[in-house]
Order: sequence, then C-alpha cells, then structure tokens
Amino acid sequence: GPSREASPSAPLGTRRGPQQAPASRHHHHQGGASSSSSSHRSGSHRSSSMIEPRKMPSVLKERGGVGAGGGGGGGDQKTYPWDMESLKEAIVAAEAGKGEVKTLITKSLFSPRAPAFTALINMCGKEKMADKAIEVFEASRELKIEKNTYMYSALISALGSSGQWERAFVFFEKMIAEKSEICRPNTITYSALISACERAGQVNKALEVFQRMKAAGIAPDLITYSVLLSACEKESLWDEAIKILDQMHASSLHANPMNYSRVINALGEAGNVDKAVEIFLQMQLAGCEISLNLCNLMLNCLERNKRGDLAYHLILSMHTNGIIGESITYNMVLSALSQSHNPNVLQCMLEIYNTMKYFSVRVTAYTCSLLIKACHRYNDAHTALRLTHDFQALNVALDQPSLQLLNELLRTNPGTF
Repeated sequence: GPSREASPSAPLGTRRGPQQAPASRHHHHQGGASSSSSSHRSGSHRSSSMIEPRKMPSVLKERGGVGAGGGGGGGDQKTYPWDMESLKEAIVAAEAGKGEVKTLITKSLFSPRAPAFTALINMCGKEKMADKAIEVFEASRELKIEKNTYMYSALISALGSSGQWERAFVFFEKMIAEKSEICRPNTITYSALISACERAGQVNKALEVFQRMKAAGIAPDLITYSVLLSACEKESLWDEAIKILDQMHASSLHANPMNYSRVINALGEAGNVDKAVEIFLQMQLAGCEISLNLCNLMLNCLERNKRGDLAYHLILSMHTNGIIGESITYNMVLSALSQSHNPNVLQCMLEIYNTMKYFSVRVTAYTCSLLIKACHRYNDAHTALRLTHDFQALNVALDQPSLQLLNELLRTNPGTF
C-alpha cells in the first residue's frame, strides 16, 4: 500500500495518572518510615516496589509486586502498557479476536489520542495483522476518540496489505457515510483503496475507484498513478496504461523508467511505433533520465518495426547527449537500417560501423553479417571486399552464410579484384 502515514502532529497520548506509572520507571521510597529506614540501613538504592525491566512478553501477564501503598506486600497486580512503545509490543503479542487489544488500549496507563490510534493501525498493517487493526480502530469508541480521515486511511491501507480488499471497501463506504468534515476521504484514502485492489488483482475495481476519486474532485498524486500503472501492467491493459501516462503528463508528473519501459515494449510488440516514440519524447520533456537501457528498449521497438530512419536519428541523438552504446545497441540500428529499401541506407550503415570503431565498441560477427548482407543486397562488391579486410584486421571471422554471400557477390563482379 502507499507508504505515506499522514496524521496531525498532536501528542500521541497523555498520562491517566502519575500514581499509575509502572514502578520500574519511578524508584520512589513511598513506604512507611520503618521500610524507608530499613532500606537506607541496607545501603540499597532500589525500591522494594521495583518491577521487571520494561518488557511485555505476554498480554496482561500477572506479576508479583506490591500494592498501591508501596509497602512490601505480596499481592498480585496486572501490568498494563504505560507508553506507546509498550502498547505496541503488547498489541503485537496479543491474541486477535479475544478482546485483548481493546483491554490493552482502554486500561493502558496513558490515554491514547487520535494520532496514536493512527500509528497503531499503521503498525498492524505493516505486520499484516488486519483483525487487530480493526480492533484498534473500533477501540477508539471506548475512549470517545472521534474517527478521522487518517484513522480510516490507515485501516484501509492495513486491510489492503493483508489482501482483504473487500473489507477495505466496507470501511471506505462507512467513511463516506460518516458525512463528517474531519472524516472525508483524501488522496491517501483513495490511493490506499486503489492499492488494495491492485494487490488483489482487481484492476477494474481499481479503475472504478480512480473514477470515483476524480468525480469527488480529489487530485491523484504520483503514488496513485504508480499503483494504477502497476495494476494495468499486470493485466496487460496497455491502452489504459497509456491513458494514465497521458494524465500524469498533463499534471506535470512522470512515471518511473520501468513503467515507461514496459509500455514502450508493449507498444513495440503491437506495432504502435508512433505512440511509443511519443511517450519516449514525453519522458524527455518531463525531465526523466534517459539511460542506455531505455534507449536500447526504444531501438528494439524501432528495429522490430523496421524503422531504420528513426533508429538512425536516435543513435545520433544519443551521441549528442553523451550516451555511448554497446555492441547490441549499434547492431539494432544496423539491423533496422538493413530492412530499408532505400539504396542510400548502406552509407548510413557504414557510418554506424565506423562510429562503433571510433568509440571502441566491439564489432561482432553479427555486425559483419549485417554489413555483408547489405552489400550483397545492393550489389556493392567493392565495399564488401574492403569490409572483409577490415574484419580480418579486427580479428572477427565471418560466419558461413556471410562467406557464401561474399563469394557470390565477388563471382558476379569479377572486376572487383
């Protein structure tokens, strides 16, 4: 779910009564004069009412200790949480569905406020304890804590983290029914519900919530869009993914490189080169970092769709921006160019080949085969022979099909020697 945990900066809670604080944190000698004097006579600086170090190994564990008077009595008392940390530990250790969570909260030695409930619900969500998150949420009623946007959002997120998207919807509808100014769904709420649907593979529900969000006049943010893109990608709903990207760009937002890569790859497979190029350009306008991997992906799209012209211009643009490719990069450009029917394309291929050598990029057997095929296609025996000598100098051997094409080309052009 979304990682945001927004809540007012109010204190988490207040002490219910200083006399109820655990003895381990207040070493007062409040017993009678005889007990006090005996303590000093023994040279001890510890109170006889001191309990074990702050630790909650189990919920509502009965410990031996003194009574309220602080004397050396041997009565039993139940130790309840005295601050947020001890309350969190106790809730984690509690058994769900037994009323223990509610008891811990209502009988803790401090009074949790609304921000404390939000924090506790968030903790339950991170621990995948959906039932306890609901118990914490409902326990707020006992302390007359009014539910607010942050508490509901945290609960919806916690339920989504546990895969309980349907229950998340139930509480979302309850939130709407509150009709309270302090209980209105916001961007975090809607994003949490969309995330709950995405985790459960409920893409249509996620898109439905997104439409409700826009209808309510709530502006999506980067997390909202990212979750929606992930949902669409899982179900290969690329048309929807493109619409989401368009809306992001209209809001001056941009996705992460992985989102763009998947969409561009899908568009390439579908043969929609123009849209792939448009998205690639929009990435640059949005200020996204254009990496070599992303360029390789775009070149693969162009090669697959025989767009050597665009591949050629892209590699030149890469060089202008200081991006030097690797063998596979230049081979994709050569392959895209080789599928063109323009006789002038051979000169462009030779330019790419010379650029590889200039940047010390490894020339492979596949590089050589693409060039020899192009020479054979345009019956350019002189260039083929010159390239062959160059390949030998680079210690790159031609594969058998390329050797056959070269021999055939030289036989049909005997004046080449």
